[in-house]
Amino acid sequence: MGVNSAGNLVYIAITDTLTLPLRAANSWDIAALSETLIEKDYGSSFLGYRILDVGAYNGDTPLFFVAHGAEKVIAAEPAPDNYALARKNIIDSPYSDRIELLPVAVAGTDGEMTFYLDPRNPQSHTLSPTAENAPYVTYTEQVKVPVWSFARLVAHSGWETIDLVKLDFEGAEFPIILETPPDVLKKVRKWVIEYHADPQPLENRLQQLGYSVQRVKDYVLTGLIWAEKTPSS
Repeated sequence: MGVNSAGNLVYIAITDTLTLPLRAANSWDIAALSETLIEKDYGSSFLGYRILDVGAYNGDTPLFFVAHGAEKVIAAEPAPDNYALARKNIIDSPYSDRIELLPVAVAGTDGEMTFYLDPRNPQSHTLSPTAENAPYVTYTEQVKVPVWSFARLVAHSGWETIDLVKLDFEGAEFPIILETPPDVLKKVRKWVIEYHADPQPLENRLQQLGYSVQRVKDYVLTGLIWAEKTPSS
């Protein structure tokens, strides 16, 4: 991993062929990439995977997935600032033909919703402001964004089996997991879910559907769940 800096940007090489410009101030870009590269929140090998990335942020995770073997990533990012940066990072990469970036939010149902923005904390833009974010986030802007149900996103992919779904969407993980029909959820082989409230309802739902579930990080009201289909399901 190499590092260069210029202005407000830090350029980090995450493979021999991929360097990402990250915002050095007023963002969580560097910490988010550390979770992906160093802490291995999502794993490290995705050979042949077809992945849905809900909450693509600046494009770091979809690019990480394809740089480490994913066949195709369909990523959703509705925030205008993050989407613009993700789109540029993907287009400038050698992997743009393997990533589809959608300017949509994902939730339990289709429609249009208010999306809350904190320009000083672009990692915290959300459809659903939570108590966990309240101490350090101030939502000073709002935009209307198109919302796809998770079922619509799965149908759009055309995939009968999805190898991995990454959910990091500041609270929208709850309607996605709790409101999506079981037959749609069960198309997914592995889930990695960042939660932003009590995760027990998510864990219960996934266990009922035949997934082995574990918390790999737990910071009271935020953390990370890994869930994988058991052989019998």
